[in-house]
Amino acid sequence: MLNTSPLLYHCILSLSAAHLHQNDIGQVNISLQYQTGAISNLSKQLAETSIVNSKEPDTRRVESSGTQSSKSLAVKDDLLLGAIFLGMTSAWHEASSTGLPHLYGTRHLFKGWISSNNLDHPDRRSDMTPVQTFLSSSMMYWEAMSSFIHDQSLDVLDYLEIFDQSNAASSATPCPWTGVGSAISLHLAKVGTLARNKRALRSLNLVKNGERYRQALHVDLLNEASSLELAILSYELPVMYRVQDVGDPRTPSDYLLVIARCYQMSALLEIYRAFPELATSNIVEESGHLRKNGIEGRPQPNVVVQLAFDILKMLRGMSASSGTVSTQTLPLLIAGSALGQRFSSGTMESQPPNTDILHFREFVRARVLHLYRTVGLRIIKHAAIILNDVWSLMDTMDSGGECIQQEVHWIDVMCEKRLETMLG
Repeated sequence: MLNTSPLLYHCILSLSAAHLHQNDIGQVNISLQYQTGAISNLSKQLAETSIVNSKEPDTRRVESSGTQSSKSLAVKDDLLLGAIFLGMTSAWHEASSTGLPHLYGTRHLFKGWISSNNLDHPDRRSDMTPVQTFLSSSMMYWEAMSSFIHDQSLDVLDYLEIFDQSNAASSATPCPWTGVGSAISLHLAKVGTLARNKRALRSLNLVKNGERYRQALHVDLLNEASSLELAILSYELPVMYRVQDVGDPRTPSDYLLVIARCYQMSALLEIYRAFPELATSNIVEESGHLRKNGIEGRPQPNVVVQLAFDILKMLRGMSASSGTVSTQTLPLLIAGSALGQRFSSGTMESQPPNTDILHFREFVRARVLHLYRTVGLRIIKHAAIILNDVWSLMDTMDSGGECIQQEVHWIDVMCEKRLETMLG
């Protein structure tokens, strides 16, 4: 496609120049010129895109096979890919750019692309080309990375439900963004959406009768979270022999499985942090599956920290030179921000020792620094600042030696410091 698409040609030049000149302000105009060229070609191609009658899937119910007549754009692969590249790499040019305007527009293009390729039919989805698999996986990943930086309703993500092939053989086809965990990216996008929805309920405390509405909405969100938890736990990693070799000796197939598991556990960690009522038992891996360990009872305070430890142990077990390193920012941020020290001696609960907390914090610092030196994008600095501020708030004690603010969420710190960016 690169040889025949001026849009993709300018996109590749734009993101390459942006990466090359990350810390060279004097050369920033080069990448911006290519970015402008890419946007110009995108606009031109959009103007030339025809509108056709189509049958779109009824996404109001995932299990429904009904369709509805509508008009949609006849979207070609290179047009959709160019829009994805422009949006997902906008923060490469300016770290504070979220790429959200691109995301909103690309959603419409993606729906037109589904219709153009008849992918609303299950038979066509089971026989997708590598390019089609890459495009659908890219949208899932983009939604996952963006879900933590803007508010939206959960049904916005319905358009991707038809690509949730959690247990299908196609999930073993590696994607540069998601590895072999595309379905987990969709689950993570829902988790980020619910986490922000839960945090938005706090504003109702300022409204008359707000607490009553807040409690009712919380019940709705908790029910959604409970269903999502079950979906995440039931996710099955593809077996090793079905994972295609990516041709990189530094990134063996088992690394791709480990990253998928890290994202799966990160999704669980965030859902338990947002809805501690669900954290009733530690998570263990058994025969390649995650499950709750033991009899569920009242919420357990250590579930989140234990998940953070498990995620970081897996990341630590992979070589820092692995090709997966560029996809580790969000798991490092999620797990690292859960590492709160325990200062109170009055609790009867068994808590992880602070030596373990500090040890894993140091690993996170070192890996994030390595990420920045290796990948070289300023957005990684945002993650480092967020982590340091979260830990600082967690460690702040009052005159009596009690932690002032044990419950600190990285989303709050990110928003307060205006550090929203594309995290992947």
